Amino acid sequence: MPDGTQGVALGGRLTAVDVATVPFMDWAMHHHLSPDLVRLAIAQGLLRWGVQLVAHQWHRMTRFNAWPVCGEWEVSQSHFQWVAGLPDEWRRVYDAELAQASGMGWVSDADCRAHAMRLSWSVGDITGTIQSVSLVQSLLQWASSTMAVQMGVYGDDPELVMGWGRRVEKGGVMVSICEDEWVRTPTMRVAVPASISDGHVLLRSAAISAIYDIKWSRPPALPDSFRSVDKGGYWLRERVWHHGAGDRSILLPDMTALILAHEWGHVRVHHQILPIKMATFAEAVCGRVPEVAVLLEWWAELVPPDGTVSWEGPLAELLGFNGMVNGGALASLCDGGSVLGCRRFWMYWSDTWFFDTPHRHMDAYSWGMACLFALAIVPQPGRVSWSDALWGDGLYTPFVAWAWDALFTLQTWVLSQVGVSLESRLIDQSYASYRQAWDAILRELPNDREWQGPRPHLGVIHDDWCRRVQAHWPVMNGPDDVLALVERVMGGGFLPPPQPSPKGRE
Repeated sequence: MPDGTQGVALGGRLTAVDVATVPFMDWAMHHHLSPDLVRLAIAQGLLRWGVQLVAHQWHRMTRFNAWPVCGEWEVSQSHFQWVAGLPDEWRRVYDAELAQASGMGWVSDADCRAHAMRLSWSVGDITGTIQSVSLVQSLLQWASSTMAVQMGVYGDDPELVMGWGRRVEKGGVMVSICEDEWVRTPTMRVAVPASISDGHVLLRSAAISAIYDIKWSRPPALPDSFRSVDKGGYWLRERVWHHGAGDRSILLPDMTALILAHEWGHVRVHHQILPIKMATFAEAVCGRVPEVAVLLEWWAELVPPDGTVSWEGPLAELLGFNGMVNGGALASLCDGGSVLGCRRFWMYWSDTWFFDTPHRHMDAYSWGMACLFALAIVPQPGRVSWSDALWGDGLYTPFVAWAWDALFTLQTWVLSQVGVSLESRLIDQSYASYRQAWDAILRELPNDREWQGPRPHLGVIHDDWCRRVQAHWPVMNGPDDVLALVERVMGGGFLPPPQPSPKGRE
């Protein structure tokens, strides 16, 4: 992390118009400035604001007991670890900001949050807030900076990661790999290996490596518990370990590729499938309605293939292969071939198996995913490939219809309660403007901290997916029954997902 030394004073010389119209090296030469010192000034301006934001968010969480759904312990551990690693100069900035936040005498959580959302960064004559995602990305790309930044809002919580990294742009989507994290908000704990904001994807190398070390660096141990769900997690991990030969050079790229495929699925859903009004509403409301978060996670997995995206340079090295399906994670499994696809199939099933963890809010997600993966290992006469089960015979289409109806119902209810139109709150037609407008409208709901409106009925999808498995495995009614199926398959060898059929590629 850069020390507190300032770069050159940019003052009012750098404007947003310059970033949009003048090449960086031409601008630096015109103003007789060292390019490296200009990059340092940009980094310092963003870092100081980042440390300030973290201090204010930590104060809000501790003062008003405003912990996210993952709970106080996980968030606290991540935050204390980050604070302990701060260089002295930045620790002094953090302590000063925390003291200032503590002395402001907030009377409500909402007021404290609103203040944090208004905190602004300044680089030359350019300013922005936590929601100025594209502006920051454009600034860093313009300066050819090695700084990687991801920022945005999840529910009530600003989320931010800053550090050293590298970027690659494909199909209009920026993918950043953060190699060394300097600043992160408390909610960006180790359990969050990647994030997407306003179409920009960030992979966190430290989090990915830590998750690997926790889950895959040693052979899985048989649990002492007699619960089937605990044994199920073990069975799945054991398959992964066997297929990858316990080799980090195999398992880590597999894990990273699946994470990226999942995030790419989110990009497809929010920026290519859903209209901007619905996409930004779904993002804004999921912090208040956890069922929407589950819906979006499923959707990111299920996005069907639609051509390919070729990855080059650092991403190709990281993933260990040169192409990836332009779809969700399940599309990447179908595209991987019998060996690669089989290895990653078991890993992804293991990664979605939360039944043996304390994260009960993920049970609905895991149950849905268990049904989808069971479809791949249940013999179904006449089926050409697993991709047929996902997209060819109508699983995806009814899901999309249900998801759309659920989101539209919630959106209509919100607008009816507030009595305003979204369009009246828009500043412009950007994704960030739509998201900010929805955030403002949701805060105007009566008792906005406690959702009073309709909720998506996830059981509709559970029942549909379960019935598809029951047609060939009648006793499948819950996770324990899925495990009986898995155990039978385990005893009979490994069944890789079949090769995609032409029908599944349409």
